[in-house]
Amino acid sequence: AQTYESIREQIQRTYQDAPVYAGQVKYYIDYLITNKRSFLENSFNRAYRYLPMIKKEFSAAGIPQDLAYMALIESGFRPDPASHAGAKGLWQFIPSTARQYGLKVENGLDERTDPVKSTRAAARYLSYLFDKFHNWPLAVAAYNCGEGCVDRSMAKANASSYWELVEKNALPLETQRYVPSIIAVTLIAREPEAYGFDVQI
Repeated sequence: AQTYESIREQIQRTYQDAPVYAGQVKYYIDYLITNKRSFLENSFNRAYRYLPMIKKEFSAAGIPQDLAYMALIESGFRPDPASHAGAKGLWQFIPSTARQYGLKVENGLDERTDPVKSTRAAARYLSYLFDKFHNWPLAVAAYNCGEGCVDRSMAKANASSYWELVEKNALPLETQRYVPSIIAVTLIAREPEAYGFDVQI
């Protein structure tokens, strides 16, 4: 099982920004392996189809490979789920963002369901967000709630980091849960057998 110190060290390596509350990540590890166990197991069993490709694309774009697990939180590593808000695909793009990053969504053609093309679009979007915020936690938060949301939250709370925004409760609750959930999934995936998962990731 992960200790608070090991969580801090691993987050520092990937996100360049150790959390104010490693306990928050530990909470989501415990939540996921109990309340969302079947979802995790099914997602891990699908992951092998997409993880090598995602990690290759992210590595080429200079994005930490651990962020490949965003696709688990977004879609459970399914290429075609649709949300009530109109988001679709492995990376849950809404149509306008999909088009902005090079995907065709028109006349019955929807490249959001193409795993490779949508992953390349996600890499372009994440690269843009990192260039804007210079920080992976903030970039990932912006992927969830939008860059305008993060900009407004930082200005209103007079905050300069994701964890400071969380401490001040300045982000939407879903976004406050989003980043630690991705970190938690990543840590579980590194040693699934330690959490009782019989999967090859």
